[in-house]
Amino acid sequence: MDNDAVLQRSLHNKVLTLCFNDPRRKNAWGASLLSSVLSSLTEAASDPNVAVVVLTGRGDYYCSGVDFVSSFPIKPPSALAAHLEVANQKLFDTFLDFPKPLIVAANGPSIGAAVTTASLCDAVLAHPTATFHTPFAVLRYYSWISPNPK
Repeated sequence: MDNDAVLQRSLHNKVLTLCFNDPRRKNAWGASLLSSVLSSLTEAASDPNVAVVVLTGRGDYYCSGVDFVSSFPIKPPSALAAHLEVANQKLFDTFLDFPKPLIVAANGPSIGAAVTTASLCDAVLAHPTATFHTPFAVLRYYSWISPNPK
């Protein structure tokens, strides 16, 4: 296991644990972490040595959501919206189509896309400190995507 990697992988008794490893940033999903999660799930789907995958986080948070600054290129709003639609579809399809049990072990707060993807898994186990928050409407209201909120 690479202790410095943004995603730590460990396999024990056919259980693959994928641990988000950026506790300083509350395990926010940046481009590197998202890419690692997607490629790890793709590999695990066809690996006969993997029977189940557990997603968890290092530190106090399971995941503080997507880090939009590092995850998406700077584009005009319409192009960025199209990019986000494709990226979200790929992420959600990877979770929905995963052929083996996929379990979230939420070790702490979960925000945004981490909550959405957790709801696509087969099970969610939550530590007593875990919370689940989807701030999408609030973010849209205050974001540049909706410059003239009603």
